[in-house]
Amino acid sequence: MQSALQMIIESTNTVNNLESDLMSSLQQPRSPNFAIDLKFPWMSDAAQKITAMFNENIVEPLEILAQYKKYEYLLNVERN
Repeated sequence: MQSALQMIIESTNTVNNLESDLMSSLQQPRSPNFAIDLKFPWMSDAAQKITAMFNENIVEPLEILAQYKKYEYLLNVERN
């Protein structure tokens, strides 16, 4: 999840301000038009919501796995 959010941050930060693109002869430093990081409210909110979604959606698969483990010995009986 962090890598996906990091990719969003990197791609957003690669969009430079128009002055440096349109007037390259001024040799102004290139800076992001809309700089964000993981502390940006939208990004931290997204990280929290994604984590909550993962935690909510892992419950049932773990219950199914626990139920399988309970009866797994039946599958390991040797057949004659």
